[in-house]
Amino acid sequence: MAIPAQDQTYCRMEYDHLAQFSEAACAVTITPAFGALYYLIPFAGAWVNWHQALRPHDRLQLTTISEEAKQAAIAKVEQLKIAAGITRNIALYTSDNYMCSSFGGTCSITDPIISIPRGFLAECGPSTFEPVPIAPAAPHWKFTADEVLFFIARELANIKSNDGLIRLATKIFFFAAIFFVFSAGLYWAISVGILLAAAALHLIVERCLRASLDTSAVDILAIHFQDQNRASQAAQTALQKLIDQNIERRETNTLCRFYITRSGNNPLLDPNNPCLTSRLARVQAHH
Repeated sequence: MAIPAQDQTYCRMEYDHLAQFSEAACAVTITPAFGALYYLIPFAGAWVNWHQALRPHDRLQLTTISEEAKQAAIAKVEQLKIAAGITRNIALYTSDNYMCSSFGGTCSITDPIISIPRGFLAECGPSTFEPVPIAPAAPHWKFTADEVLFFIARELANIKSNDGLIRLATKIFFFAAIFFVFSAGLYWAISVGILLAAAALHLIVERCLRASLDTSAVDILAIHFQDQNRASQAAQTALQKLIDQNIERRETNTLCRFYITRSGNNPLLDPNNPCLTSRLARVQAHH
């Protein structure tokens, strides 16, 4: 089933270090250049990033995702959308990523998109798209149904907040800075300073706007579950598992010690989001 019972768990979803490094590099280079397009035309972002629309009764997709899994996921996202107070249509996509993602906002020209990893839509077991752990996975590598719903609700909160307009403004500023630098013929040090300042502004705005997504997701789940404690618990355990995963990486991979802190934060390769420990503390303090 796509969204199993609360006591069931999903298979381990491993981070790809190279992909995460590329995402961090894009945060100050490619992301500002394409962010406006992805916000206004969400399916363009999904297409560029190799996300696929979940299509009912699609025979090709049945080779990787069961029809029951797709229908259950579509129904669950619709329920969460109602809890979030989102009235416009949201398209559901899937990908080989390890976490949920989204494109667009309430003012996008086309339908906003929620993308759910294939591993969250399939039962545990060998397949062509789901990594099989070498050894039995520790509990922090498995997410319960409630925790997966938290990740989905967080992406819905991202669409509902519509802060993409503000983020779009920072991207336009970045474009303007590039145009100004190359057209004004400034001294190279001044040019580099302007570009770095524009990139820093972009990252700061991203972090500040995303700081409230976790608590917004808790509010959405509280309405969906009709239980504030259950919603808060799902968020806390999900974030704690992400922290524990980082700590394990740091302990087992020497390279990870250069960019993952002892507390499990990853500020270098995840610059767009606040530190995981800060996110967890914010959720714990939320009522």
